[in-house]
Amino acid sequence: MKRNVEVDWPVMPAAFAMAGMAALAAGGTPGEVLAQESGTDDAAGDSGAVALPPVLVEGEQPANPLRATTGIGRLPGTIQDTPQSVQVINEETLRQQGVTSLDQALRNVPSVTVAVGEGNGGLNGDQFRIRGFDAKGDIYLDGLRDFGLYVRDSFNYESVEVFKGPSSETFGFGSTGGVINSQSKTARLGNSYSIDGSVGTGPLYRVVGDVNQQINDTTAVRVVGMVHDQDVEDRDHVKSDRWGLAGSLAFGLGTDLNWSLNYLHQHGDRTPDYGVPAVTPPGSEIARPVTEFGVSRDSFYGKKQDEDKSDIDMLTSRASWKVAEGITLNNDTRLAYYTREFAASVPGCSVDSGCNGEFFAGGNPTITYGGGNPAYNQDSWGFQNVTSGVFDFQVAGFRNQIVAGLDIFYQNDHRVGRGTDGDKTPPTIRNPGDFFGSDSYTLPVNPNNVRKSYGTDIGVFVSDRLWLTDEFSVLGGVRWDDYSSTYKVWNNDGYNKYEADNSFWSPKGSLIWEPTENQTYYFSYATSSTVPGQFVALAP
Repeated sequence: MKRNVEVDWPVMPAAFAMAGMAALAAGGTPGEVLAQESGTDDAAGDSGAVALPPVLVEGEQPANPLRATTGIGRLPGTIQDTPQSVQVINEETLRQQGVTSLDQALRNVPSVTVAVGEGNGGLNGDQFRIRGFDAKGDIYLDGLRDFGLYVRDSFNYESVEVFKGPSSETFGFGSTGGVINSQSKTARLGNSYSIDGSVGTGPLYRVVGDVNQQINDTTAVRVVGMVHDQDVEDRDHVKSDRWGLAGSLAFGLGTDLNWSLNYLHQHGDRTPDYGVPAVTPPGSEIARPVTEFGVSRDSFYGKKQDEDKSDIDMLTSRASWKVAEGITLNNDTRLAYYTREFAASVPGCSVDSGCNGEFFAGGNPTITYGGGNPAYNQDSWGFQNVTSGVFDFQVAGFRNQIVAGLDIFYQNDHRVGRGTDGDKTPPTIRNPGDFFGSDSYTLPVNPNNVRKSYGTDIGVFVSDRLWLTDEFSVLGGVRWDDYSSTYKVWNNDGYNKYEADNSFWSPKGSLIWEPTENQTYYFSYATSSTVPGQFVALAP
């Protein structure tokens, strides 16, 4: 919001101004000058007056993120209107903090934590918990599921929203702790051009370019590119490199019918880092990292062959049509494809192996590799379409808003394990760098270690919000889902097949009081549903 203030300078007779300046030069005070010149009005009027032009002071009030829309068609209104705890990290905050990934953005949000671990076969990538509940399947982009497990760069984010609390009525299965939704940079009216660069320790080099070009009165195109080259600080041989390209083409901007087509590609090439071994001091039952006993924090216990290479291609179509006053239809569709090549080394130093005792005796023992030594190739793809309508109308003089729609989702995952061909020599605790590139083993795929899974969901949802007065409203909604999943594992003689089919209801209800434009108080009840096989590509 902009506010203008116009200042009119007083009219000052020329003779008064010159006499006053002379009096000040002679040592008089401003008060004395005014007293001396109080009787010169007539003379000044005869000589004319000098009128200074008005000065226009213009300032822009900082945008309130709570007054912004959710960016999701089936959640009309603003963030503040939504009867749920929602925290927004806007683009200005992302830029000021130099955020480079979704993980870094979410450090601004209390109750969101990062989960780590090898996860029975390697689940490195974005894994979050919201209010303590697993949320790795509750990551959305523009209101649609982001199906894959990878490190998400923030170069194409307008904002990041966290909806806390059960949200299955809006988003479907999962969402017990909440949902993470990012809004991507989409073509808009007006021209803008920017380039941001970062240099940091490690070293780190990063460049992001953003070009938005208006083509005509209702059409625009936008291209955003990113290159990120990083050697992780305080860790030998650990890198986190990636590059990305996003394009957006929008039609009908500023009209009742608008459509945008967005494409995102991100390539990642990073080193999985499982940290350092833990050892148990004599007489203690608590293991602690070896870095607490004099081993350098830089020590990396992996191998040159360790890798985490990923490619993401995502095509999203978003359309909104204001059919008539009070009737808006939305259609959002996504098709995404993910590939990943993963191999990691998980260091350990158990008491039973003798490594622990030898270390505290001053020796330099060899560690063990555990955790399944995860290595695999993965291909997955997913499709989702959400069609919804928002209907605003009057019922007996009361405002009423109905939201109804259909959500269709499908995901398919194919994962092949990789074996070790050749020697993989574990390093010693005190000088692991000597063993980093010492072996020439390879990691071919293992045809006897194949896992396939897929899931299909059909959801129907409807909600109704009735305003009893301008300040008080009630909201009730329900969603019905039918989700089926299949999981197959190869066992030399064929596939072992496991299937699950579940249907479930997800209700919600709210009492809302909005006494002023900047205040919202509510009481809400909602449920979430966690179903078998919901992590199609996110769990082994």
